[in-house]
Parts: sequence; structure tokens; C-alpha cells
Amino acid sequence: MCKRLIFSVLVIILLCAGGNVRAALEPFEISPAHDGHVGNDEQLGPDDNEGTASAMYIRDITERRRVSFVSYDISELQSPQNQFSGVYFSCYGANSGTIIVYGVIEELDEIDETTITWNNAPGVDNDPAPEVGQPVALDHNDLTPELLRFSSPGSNVRASSDTSQALTDFINSDTDGIVTFIFAPPTSQNNCIIRTKDWDGGVGDVYLGGMFTPPPTAMVINPTNSQTEVQRDIVLSWRTGYYAELNNVYMGTDFNDVNQADPQSPMDVLASEGQAGSTFAPPDVLEFGQQYYWRIDGTSSTHADSPWRGAVWSFTVADYAIVEGFEDYNDYQPDTVFDVWADGFFDDNNGSSAGYGEPNFAEGEHYLETRYVNDSVTIELGEQSLPLCYDNSTATYSEITANVADLSGGHDWTVGAPEALVMWVRGEPRNNADTDQLYVKINDEKLVYTGDISVPQWRQWSIDLSSLSTDITNVTQLSLGMDRIGATGSRGTVFIDEIRLYKTAPAVSSEQIWIEAEAADPLTEPLKIFDDIATSGGQYIGSEISPVGSTDNPVYPEGSASYTFEIKTGGTYVVSFLDRSYLDGDSVWVRIPGATTQTSNHESGWVWFDVFGSTDYWRWENVSSSTDSQDPVVLWTMEPGTYTLDIACREPGAAIDAIVITRDDETSDGGI
Repeated sequence: MCKRLIFSVLVIILLCAGGNVRAALEPFEISPAHDGHVGNDEQLGPDDNEGTASAMYIRDITERRRVSFVSYDISELQSPQNQFSGVYFSCYGANSGTIIVYGVIEELDEIDETTITWNNAPGVDNDPAPEVGQPVALDHNDLTPELLRFSSPGSNVRASSDTSQALTDFINSDTDGIVTFIFAPPTSQNNCIIRTKDWDGGVGDVYLGGMFTPPPTAMVINPTNSQTEVQRDIVLSWRTGYYAELNNVYMGTDFNDVNQADPQSPMDVLASEGQAGSTFAPPDVLEFGQQYYWRIDGTSSTHADSPWRGAVWSFTVADYAIVEGFEDYNDYQPDTVFDVWADGFFDDNNGSSAGYGEPNFAEGEHYLETRYVNDSVTIELGEQSLPLCYDNSTATYSEITANVADLSGGHDWTVGAPEALVMWVRGEPRNNADTDQLYVKINDEKLVYTGDISVPQWRQWSIDLSSLSTDITNVTQLSLGMDRIGATGSRGTVFIDEIRLYKTAPAVSSEQIWIEAEAADPLTEPLKIFDDIATSGGQYIGSEISPVGSTDNPVYPEGSASYTFEIKTGGTYVVSFLDRSYLDGDSVWVRIPGATTQTSNHESGWVWFDVFGSTDYWRWENVSSSTDSQDPVVLWTMEPGTYTLDIACREPGAAIDAIVITRDDETSDGGI
């Protein structure tokens, strides 16, 4: 996640002799570039990573031997003239407690939240690691002395620590632009949890704040340097250098031109000269997938040091334009989804609802599906997706409609020469594909979805723009709906995410095999089939007990399920389960005889898969190897031919609804 800078108004101005040279302090707050906790306990082992968790534990009891890390990129705030002062932390609490802050020494301050574990983290005793469950032990050779000790706030409360001179001195001494901290617990603490930047769309950020001396050169705000997937309608913004009165904006596709140009030699990249503002909207439409370079030089008519030459920054335009991302809606008017997408609320002949009609806000529900409520099960891209709820049991159709002027893509869908309209669709097992059919209408031209609306898997729907007869230079209306195609209709929900215009539609996997888990042949006890109308096919497999000795080795064929499948193309494949956990022990053994893997796996040759997730809902997970460090996703290499997928009990509690085997093409996402 990119660092976010939050700049406040100027609060202190000191005028030096002569009136032209000023020194100032301004407040800042920055979000962490990385955060997360590591553990050495039974629930979070020394090789386990939880870098995308929504909370960080700072505890020291047998069940929770945890310390947390936060790392910040302060390079954009640093300059030779800068000195930080009054530095503090601001946390969003989940459970109050005491936090002891240490700085990580500069040689070890580059951490990665997606890979950090107790066994590879700086500042903790891990050479070798103490026995699992032993009290938290720090390696003070990797750390500064204590910088700060403060109490974290209670649940759903944000509060700041006191300022700390030791913390301030640590930041002022930094030379590499990165500062990293360990949040450690006092001995035997059992009550400290704080939120992370992955909670509630960034609400949980642990801010690093204080005062700083702003630099004389411009500072990038948006897009951040080297940012990718920038939209074509981007408005560049920056913080003007402290002494500058005006700005010269340079922008182009050639680094050397942008780096070398000046007002006397503009080299066709001087986009704006002598402008007072600190934003710039490129006058021409930016090209899909193109990298651009830009530079801001500050100028002053009265200062002897003018101009102040800025750094050359870059960004890359996405190869798509967003028509509707469903990311900007919330639960409050006028910003709800149904403020833009008109549905059937006032029309008895229209059975649609844009979003859930009556979410239980007290239970954390929303009009839209949100990632921090149910992970990624009903979200494909971004943080939110649209539940298109329909009821064709009495109505003949269910349709929601938006005025394109209220969306992001504009009326002219030929700008930049996109070739495809793409959206992602996910069905639900209770939907009836025989009675109802999904469609999209562009202006008045209707196109039907040929996929299965009962399949609980995100699938890409691509529409060739050249096939349309409607005028796509003037798209005024966009509709999504469900037609009743049977003698009687039904009711259900289809999820829609990210409607985009693509220069070229993303490639999808060249081969995918869908298997219903209950189709196993043979299926041996204690694995058995359970009925559940909320699952694909109405059934799933699971076990309430496990064979004796199965945690150490597969007890095959006892407690196993086997599936025969055919590989047509050959190559590398990912196996994915639509799974759910019912007990704490929920791992299985997996193998495909005749296939090779890049993982070392268990000594038996089977893959120990121990990453089952929620007890509240079904979700897709790619099979990974818990024998290997960091639980890597297993890549199965297979030549064309017939194979058998075997699943065997390891612990009770794992439930599997469906299985997908996907060719891991270079141009596809790979897996689910």
C-alpha cells in the first residue's frame, strides 16, 4: 500500500531578517508502509505470517507471544534543512494496553509485511527461536533503547501518545528514508490489540505524526512516485516548495527530456509555466499503459536562490479506464449506491435492489459487500462490490440503471481506443440459471451474460465494443438486470465488481476444471457428504473426526476423496478449494500422483494444507504447503493426460464445497 501524507495548514511562521527567508514548522501525519505482528505461540507460529491481518497483538501470555512492527517511508519529508520535532504515534484501538516502542537499527529497517515472521524478524530472539509459547524475548542488538511507552486506546477509539524526544531524535538521525519500530508488550500483558492499515479501508492506520521543516523543493502528493495503474483523468498535485511563489510544470514520456528541460529549452515538455496553483490537469488524454515523467520547479521573483529544481517523478497509466468501481459509496445519503443506480424500490414491476435493501448495520452489514467484513469471498477487486438483488417471482424483470454522467468513464467510450468493456460477475448457488438471465444494457442495447449465475466464483465478462450497434461516442445510460426467461422467475443475488474499459481485455486462464467436492469416487469414512442449500450443488464434504495418526502421515485410503480429471493443455496449475472451517483443527492432505511441485512438501509426498479460514462463510483458497516456510501456493506441473486428485483427512473440521484446477498462465491471475 502506498504511503499517504496528510498535510495540515501552516501553524508557525518565523520571519527572519530581510523578510525573504522564512523558517517554519508544519504538522505531518503519515501512514505506515508496512505493519503487522509476529508470534511464537501455538496459534501464530514462528514461521507464520499475518501481514494483512486487520489487527496487531502486543501480548505476552502463553496463547499470545506477540510483538508488532510498523515501518514508515519518511523520504518525502526529509531534506537537508529539515528537523523533526514533537513526534508521536496515533493508534486506533481494539483492546487497550501498554505499548513499549523500540526503533529498529538502520541496517535492518527494511521489512516486508507479506513475508515477516518471528523467525526472520529483526529485534526478536530467533537465533534460535525459543520454544513455542515461551515469554517474548527481544534481541536488543537490533534495537535502540526504549523510545516511548504509552497506553493504546480502547475499542474503536483513536488516540495519540505523548510526544517523545527520544523518538524524535531517532527519526532525525535517519539517513535511508525508512524508520521501523517494534511495539513490544510488558511482561505477562494480556490485553493490547490495535488496528492496522488493512482494517476498514485504512481507518486503522497507526499514524506517525509531529512537526517538520518543509523543504524548499516541491513534494509529490498525487500520484505518488512510481505509482502504477493511474487513471487517465489524473490531476497531478504536489506541495509547493516552501519559498516558491509560482511553479513550472514539466511532463512527458521521455525521462531525459523532462530531466533536462528549462524555460529557455522547453523540449516540448514544459506543460505549464509560472502557475500559482499546486495542481495540474493534463490537457490531453493520457495513453493506456504509458509511463509518464513529471517535474515541478518552484520560482520566486524576490528570492536569490530561485528557481528550486524539483526531482523527476514518474507514474504509469493503467491499461483500463474505470466506468464504475463501486468504491466511492457508503451507507449515508447522498453517497449510497442507490443514489446513483436507480432500482425497483418505487416500481412494483421491477424486482431489483441496488445493494442490500435492509442491511443489519448493528451486525456490521452494509448496502454493499465490503472487504473488511468478509475478506474477499464476494469482492474481486478493490474494497467493495455490488450485490445485485433480484426478485422475478412476481416481476418480469429486475433492472438497475445509472446515468453515465454520474459514473467515472465519461460519455465517449472511444477515447483512447479501448476494445472491450469488462466486468466481473459472481453467482450464488441458490440462483436459478434456468429461470433468470443476467444482462447489461448500454444505452438501449441489451447484451446477455452466457455464464452460470449459480456458480460461486468470480468470472470475467468481456464485451467486444466493436460488436455494439449503439453509439459508444455518446453513452448516456448503463443498466444491469436480470430477465425472467422461464415460465416462472426466482429470486437471488448476483455480485458485480469493477466495470472497466480496456485497451485489450485481460486474458483469462486457457484451462480451468470445475469439480463438485461431493462427486468424489471413491469417498471413504470419516469423510462424508453433508447437505447445505447455500453450497454449490447443495452439498459439500467434511469430517467430524479424523483417522488415528492422520496428523503425522496420510492414512490413505481411510478418510479420503478422489477425483479423476483430464489435463488438455499441460503446464503449471493451481488447485483451489471453496472451503470453510468448523473446528480449530481443519487441515487436509492433498496430492496429484504423476504431477511435480515446486514445494518440498511432507516426507510422504503429500501436501499438508493448513490454511483454512473463516467459520462464518465459504471462501476460495489456493492449496498451499504448510510444510514449507511461508505456506507458498503449490504449483502443480502436469503434461496432457488423465490424473487423480486425492484429498485425505488430517484433522477434523475442514469442509470443501467445490474444487477448481486452473492453468497458471503468465497472462492470468492464476488460481482463484
